[in-house]
Amino acid sequence: MSAYTSDCPPLDACGPCGTLPSGFVRLRYFFGKRMGVADFVDEQRYHTSKHRFHNQRLHGAGVLCGLAVTRQEPTEVMLRVGKGAAVDACGREIVVGYDQCLDLDAWLRRELAERGAIDATWPDSARDAAGDLPLVVLIRYRDCAIAPEPAPRDPCSCDAAGCDFGRVREEFELAIVTASDPEAAVSSPLVPPRAAVDRVVGRAVGGAMITRGLADAAGVGCPEAATDGWLALAAITVVTTTVAGELHVTDLRPIENRATLLAETALLQDLLARELAAQLEPGALVDGPEVTALSVAADGTTLTLALSGPILANTVPPDAFTLTRFEPAAATVWNSVAVTTAFAPTPPRLVVTVTGGVSAGALYRLALDPTTVPPSAPIVDGDMRPLRPLRAGFQFGIEQPGADHVVVDAPYAR
Repeated sequence: MSAYTSDCPPLDACGPCGTLPSGFVRLRYFFGKRMGVADFVDEQRYHTSKHRFHNQRLHGAGVLCGLAVTRQEPTEVMLRVGKGAAVDACGREIVVGYDQCLDLDAWLRRELAERGAIDATWPDSARDAAGDLPLVVLIRYRDCAIAPEPAPRDPCSCDAAGCDFGRVREEFELAIVTASDPEAAVSSPLVPPRAAVDRVVGRAVGGAMITRGLADAAGVGCPEAATDGWLALAAITVVTTTVAGELHVTDLRPIENRATLLAETALLQDLLARELAAQLEPGALVDGPEVTALSVAADGTTLTLALSGPILANTVPPDAFTLTRFEPAAATVWNSVAVTTAFAPTPPRLVVTVTGGVSAGALYRLALDPTTVPPSAPIVDGDMRPLRPLRAGFQFGIEQPGADHVVVDAPYAR
């Protein structure tokens, strides 16, 4: 169903899109229980809400398969939305069983008729620098009451027709909006938010820090979807021309896919297995020693890498790490700083001594040197478990409030 062929209102009663329910209540049956309409509605609502909550909080929103937007050949102004399925920000499934066609020229004429009386500047106000009209194709869940059937009337009702709808059809709605429309910027919230994920990954020096950081970020709270259930499928730019005094769509630029893919578990497992097979050395996934924190001494001459457990000192060569200073304005962007590395057992840590020290306000990268610590001879503990991360590389900056140096995040993690 298209946005311009039905005005059927949503019948969903599971609460505003994206909000957490106050709780779930299910029916409790017993012999002799009298059942009314409210009981059956609550029974359906319980299972529907549970299922949508699962989709929303464990899978997110996006396209499951299909729903590709293409030009309908040989016409110039028709779009085809392929059949497919998606999940919206409320956890509701959107199923499109047949290809759908969108007539861009008909859409433009309708918009001109509807907007003409209230916005004489449209569509000029929505054009890009080249004078073309950027658009976005959206889809969302809709449901409608169908199948009228005889029904005894409520004596308090004003309707004496004795008829009511006996089914609810779960459908969809397609829409076209300009790129400047607020609905065109629809995005589904991640948990934790993407900015928090970037900060955690950017500042973490090991897998344990990533796990703890993501748990802390997710603990802030459950986000609420700020949309009305729309999913963006594609962005298009149309060319308009005045013909016989009327504005028409005469051409369209290449279509840009905007759909977010919700990959199935089997695909994620396959991709993970390929990545592990291609990247990881033996022992990389065992629970061995790990770098957990990076700190700098007050005088700037010592970097300390805290470890989650002991390692064998004789597997740590003095030149295990390299330190480079980032100077984007200099002729040579990366400049080496001489360092030596040693293992200190109590508490377990790697101590990196910096010749000349590090400077406040500068940016640095500390990394394992693959020529001195190759994959074939990693730093290990007494059980031959390698130090993680295997390709350790830490970007950081230095501030100097008072007399103490403080490690700060690299710019991309701030």
